[in-house]
Amino acid sequence: MAYAAAISLTHTIERLSNSCRISVVSNSSLEIINLLYDEVYSVLGVVEEKPDIICNINMRRKINVFDEQIRETLYEFEDVLETRVLQQFLPQSDIQEEVKEIQYPLPLFSLDLQELKQNIDSFTQKLNKMKAAYIQEQGDDGFDDVIVQSKFDFGGRSDQLKMIGLSDQFTEIKNQLIDNFSQGSALVSLVGMAGIGKTTLANKLFHDPSISSLYRKRAFVKLGPKYQLERILLDILKQLNHDIDVDEEKVLITEEGENVLDGLKRLIRESITNRTYFIVLDDLWDKDEFYMLTSFFPFLRNGSQVLVTTRLQKVAQKANRDCINTIRFLDKKESWELLRHKVFDEMPCPPELEKAGKKIAENCEGLPLTIVTVADTLSKGEKSTEYWNEVAADKRNAVFVDAYDEMFEVLYPSYAYLYQHLKPCFLYMGVFRQNHEISRSKLVNLLIVEGFLEPGYEDANMFFKELVSNSLVMVQKQSFVTKTFSLPSPFWYLCDKESKKNKFFLALNGYADGSAQECVKSQRRLAIRNNILFSIKDVHDSIASASMILKLRCYAFRGPTWDVCNGEFRKLRYLLIEDTNLVHWTFGDGLCLYFLEFLGIHDCYKLEEIPLTYSKNHYLKKIELVDSNPMALSCANKLKEDWDHEYGGKGPLVVNFHSSWDA
Repeated sequence: MAYAAAISLTHTIERLSNSCRISVVSNSSLEIINLLYDEVYSVLGVVEEKPDIICNINMRRKINVFDEQIRETLYEFEDVLETRVLQQFLPQSDIQEEVKEIQYPLPLFSLDLQELKQNIDSFTQKLNKMKAAYIQEQGDDGFDDVIVQSKFDFGGRSDQLKMIGLSDQFTEIKNQLIDNFSQGSALVSLVGMAGIGKTTLANKLFHDPSISSLYRKRAFVKLGPKYQLERILLDILKQLNHDIDVDEEKVLITEEGENVLDGLKRLIRESITNRTYFIVLDDLWDKDEFYMLTSFFPFLRNGSQVLVTTRLQKVAQKANRDCINTIRFLDKKESWELLRHKVFDEMPCPPELEKAGKKIAENCEGLPLTIVTVADTLSKGEKSTEYWNEVAADKRNAVFVDAYDEMFEVLYPSYAYLYQHLKPCFLYMGVFRQNHEISRSKLVNLLIVEGFLEPGYEDANMFFKELVSNSLVMVQKQSFVTKTFSLPSPFWYLCDKESKKNKFFLALNGYADGSAQECVKSQRRLAIRNNILFSIKDVHDSIASASMILKLRCYAFRGPTWDVCNGEFRKLRYLLIEDTNLVHWTFGDGLCLYFLEFLGIHDCYKLEEIPLTYSKNHYLKKIELVDSNPMALSCANKLKEDWDHEYGGKGPLVVNFHSSWDA
C-alpha cells in the first residue's frame, strides 16, 4: 500500500534530517532533503483522500494499480537512499573506530545529497505523474454493476429456513420487534463481524409468522458496500406490490418535473401509506446512506419498522442506540450442531467421526461462515476417521486454509473500509501468531516505531476504537480501554495474504519461505513464525538483509552467542529477544543495527551485556527489560546516562524494567 510506503520513506528522511549525529554538508543538500520530504509527504494526502470502499469495483481496481505503482516507486527510492547513505557513512565509521576512547561531543557523520540529485529529480517527476493519475481516477464517479455479497447460506430456502444456533438472540430480537410494534414504530439494528450470521438471523425474523403476520407490506433487500440506489428502490417497490405487475418501464414513468429517484420515492410512499410495513436493509455500510434510505419510509407510528444489519457499530448507533443487537459467536455445542447438519443434513454423524468433528467445529472459532465453508469441503471429502483426525489436529490444514481463501471476498470489505492510515496498523496484527492474544501496549510500541501511530493516547485509542467498531477483532480483556484482543483466524489469514501481496510483510513458516532470496528481498518486513529458521545460515542472511521488525524466541540462536556482523540488519527498527538462552551478544566493528529504535529483552536471564552504544545506535528510543538479568539492567541504565550526557540533560532514551516477582 502506498500509504505505508510513504510513511516509511518520510520516517527515513526525518531520521536523516533531524539526527544530531548527521551533518548535511551544504545548503543545497539541505534544500534537496526538505523538497524530498515535502514531495513524499504530499503522497499521504493523496492516498488518504478516500477509503477504498466508497469507490465502485472497477474504479477500485484501477486505483489499486496506481497505488501499487506509487508504492513500488517509493520503496525503490527508499532502498536507493538508504544504500547511498550507508555508502557514505561506513568509511567514516571505520575512521572513527580507530579512535578507541569515546570523545564528547561525538564526531558527526557527513551527508552529501548532491550525488543523489539526479535520482531525486527523476523520482519526484515520476511520483507527481502518478499522483495526478491517482487523483484523476478518484474523480471518476461512474457506477459499477458488480456488488460483492456473501454467497453463503446458513440455511435452506428462505420460506423454510432452519437456523441453527443463536436461538436465544432470535427470541430476544423477535420479542423486541413485537414490543416495538405495539409501541408505534422503531429502527432496529443487528451488528457484528462478517459471517457471524446477521443476514441469516434477519431472514429468519423476516419470515417468522409472528412477525410477518403483523405487517401488510414487507421487503428485504441486500445492499453491500456499493449498490445502485435505483435498483434497490425498484426491488423494494416490487416486493411491496406483489399483487400487481410492476415492471421497470412502468416504474420509470415519472410525473412532470420529477426525476427517477423522486418518482420511485413517491411510488414507495404511496404503497405504504396507511399500511403497516416491515423493511429489512441488509448489509448497510454508511451512516449517511442510512439517513437517505430511511427517508423513503415515513414514520407512521402504526407499528411499522425498519431492521438494519451492518458490520459497523457507527451505522447501528445512527439507527437507534436503544435497539442495537450485537450478534455473538456460536458456542461449542451450536458450532458442532451446525457443522453436523451441513455435512450430514438430517442424518446422524457416525460415532467414530464425532470426536474429531467436534474438534473441527471448535477450530472454526464460533464463526458460522467458517463452519459452513469447512462443512462444505468435509461433505464432499472422505468421511474416514484418519482424514477427520488430520483436519482436526491443525488449523493450518488445507481444509481451513481453503476455507479462508473462499471466504476472502466476503471478509475483504471489512478491511477495505478502513481509512488508509489504519490499514497498515490492522495488517500489523498478522505478524503475531495465529489466535495470539495481542497486547495493546506491545502493538502500539510497534506502530509508533514504524511511524504509523503518533506517540500518545489519543491516536492509539482512535485506532483501537475503529477496529472494534468495524467488527474486525475480538476483545479479550477490557477495563476503561481495550487491553488485549485477538484476530479470528480468517482475518489473520487475510492479513497474511494482503501483506504479502502489498509487500508489507512476509510470514516465514518454514525453510522454503526463508530460503527464497528474491521473495524475501522484495518484502519490507518479515514475520518469523518458526524461530529455528534464524539459526539456519542462508535464512539468517535473508532475514538480516530485509527485516525491519524482528522477534527472536526460544531456539532462534545457534548456541549461546549471537555475533552481528558489520552492516547486518541495517533496516531493523524493532528488536525483541524473548525467552532465550542467549549469553553473549556482540557487534562487528562497523555500523550494526544503525536505525534501531526499540529493544525489548524479555525472560533472558543469562544475557548480561547489551552491546549498543550512542555512537552507533543513537536512534534508539526505548529499552524494555522484563524478567531479565540485573546486569543487563545496569547496562541499559549506563546507556541512558550516555544519551543524557550527549543531550546535555534528559535524552530521548527511555529504559523500562518490570519483574513478575515485584510486589
